[in-house]
Amino acid sequence: MQANERMVLDAAVKHVDKTIDTHGEKHSDRTFTLNRMQFSFYWDPFLNGTRMSEFLDGSLARTVGGCVPTMAVVGSGIWYLRHPESGGIPEWKGRMDSLFQAVEPSARTVIADEVILLPVEKAVESRLSPERAATLHAEDIAAMNTHLDELLHGAAEQFGKGPTLAIPRVFNTLIAGLDDQTDDGLHFSEAVSKVQASILLNLRCNDVLPKKFPFDKTC
Repeated sequence: MQANERMVLDAAVKHVDKTIDTHGEKHSDRTFTLNRMQFSFYWDPFLNGTRMSEFLDGSLARTVGGCVPTMAVVGSGIWYLRHPESGGIPEWKGRMDSLFQAVEPSARTVIADEVILLPVEKAVESRLSPERAATLHAEDIAAMNTHLDELLHGAAEQFGKGPTLAIPRVFNTLIAGLDDQTDDGLHFSEAVSKVQASILLNLRCNDVLPKKFPFDKTC
């Protein structure tokens, strides 16, 4: 790991609020409130559950929060590769189509103030178990991320501007070369996760900071 990369990861750990309980049952929904802000996590790797359906049709706010989400972060892809019986890439593409349709500029309902679609995470193949290595191939992940780019470009051509959705490709750039930060080739260390979380939070809150000289403040 480069020295500057290590400094960024160390800084992320240093500034985390140690009073927040980040432990919980694996593959389960989590919700907690901090400074009057509610953070909700829904475990739905195939994006075909009730909460995802409510999110796409705009009814999630009424169901769980009472207001439109300030920011929604959506991730999917790896489980479709890991479990071919799910329908694989073709089924995943259908879920992506549904998401892009929900955030079209012409959509009647605003499903979130900011929608973030995570890129399909690149796996560290040398650290994958034999079972995972059998289905998680770099060329498939690359093809899925290329498809997301095509959806973005297609939306821009159709509407004259892109959908109200962002894809932080830097997530895959961030983990490049950090093989020592993952034990299984898929799940990275807490330090890496905190840097990714910081990127997402700054993406949202920096945009609402005052736009005035000297432009030197960030969240």
